[in-house]
Amino acid sequence: MKTSLQDKIVFVTGGASGIGEACVRLFAEYGCNVVIGDINFDRASTIAKELKGRAVKIDVGSEASIEAAVVWAEGNVGSIDVLVTSAGVIQKPLRAHELG
Repeated sequence: MKTSLQDKIVFVTGGASGIGEACVRLFAEYGCNVVIGDINFDRASTIAKELKGRAVKIDVGSEASIEAAVVWAEGNVGSIDVLVTSAGVIQKPLRAHELG
């Protein structure tokens, strides 16, 4: 049984650049309703307008931001069918330890 992606709601974090943006564009080609979640809201909005999608600001390092973005998406677009987590979190490097 084949499943179509047509009209599915796809939420992509980190969707305003890199691999996330490539995913957004591919899902849009398949006829999906894309929601671009990114900390760079201006870039996400530009891509969303181009692809007739939606954009929401999200900071994946903040649980409150994630929850707010999902609530916004489900309230404004509908229930999310596909989630792509492409955003990264920059943190301080871990200290190196020598074993011995």
